[in-house]
This record gives sequence, structure tokens and C-alpha cells, in this order.
Amino acid sequence: MYGKGDDTENKSGGQMTDMRDATQSDLDYCRENSIDPQAKTFPDLQKSSWAKLAIFDGVILGCGGCVVYWNGCAEGWFCLTKESQEHKVVTINAIRDVIEMAFKELKLHRMQVTERIDNPQSIKLVEYLGFKREGLMIKYAPDGTDTYLYAMVK
Repeated sequence: MYGKGDDTENKSGGQMTDMRDATQSDLDYCRENSIDPQAKTFPDLQKSSWAKLAIFDGVILGCGGCVVYWNGCAEGWFCLTKESQEHKVVTINAIRDVIEMAFKELKLHRMQVTERIDNPQSIKLVEYLGFKREGLMIKYAPDGTDTYLYAMVK
């Protein structure tokens, strides 16, 4: 079980990733240093009540969390920093750990995410993580861009 300040052994060579509860300041930092330029266009982005921060070797990789809609169903999100690109395997494993933690701690049977159709890197990542595309959401993003709806069901 992961908790505030606990270390998690990464699946790539035993390196350690620190996971802790994320704060609004953590999300603001990740948003300002995001690999996704669209993240900076959401200055009022608020952290969900369940959110984690991943730090590797003193570097913030990003944060992610969930908004629970009702028992068993949540909307997942993540915001990766530019530094995460230097540690891709570690970052992917940290995201997997956060997803696993959310399913366990929040007793989820479904997690869904939305990805902008103009962000192929993010689409590739969520598909690699095991999310399945369920549909197209017309003009869903704050700026009116279409998004895909993805879900992971356990």
C-alpha cells in the first residue's frame, strides 16, 4: 500500500519513485512545466480530492488523480512535466502504480479518461496503458476541441 512519502520500487532496475499525496501547488507546478502545451491554458485547474505526485531522483515527473462520479466509477487525469520525458519507463510505471492505487483505494470498477484528438502522444500513452477507446466527444475540451473517451474496466 502506498501512502504519503512511501517509496515504490520501480519495475525498471529497482530504481525508486517517491509517491505522495499531491497538493494544489504540485499540480500548478506540473501544469506550468507540462509536456502538453494545452495544460497551460487552464489556469483555474483544480486538484481532485484523490491525487498523487510522482518524484524520481529528486525530479517531479507529474501528478495524477481521479474524480469519483459515484461508487466504482471515476474520471482519471494526469499532468506530466517536461522532465518526465527523460525518464519514460519510470514515468509509465508510476502512472500504472497510480492507476492501480486508485482502483484499490477507491474501490473502482471503471476509470475513464478523455484525450484531445490533436494530441497523438497522449492518445498513444493511454492506449499503451490499457485504456480502450469508447467514443468521440464533440467539442468537449474547454476550447471546443473534440476528445476521445477512453475507459479501463476491472
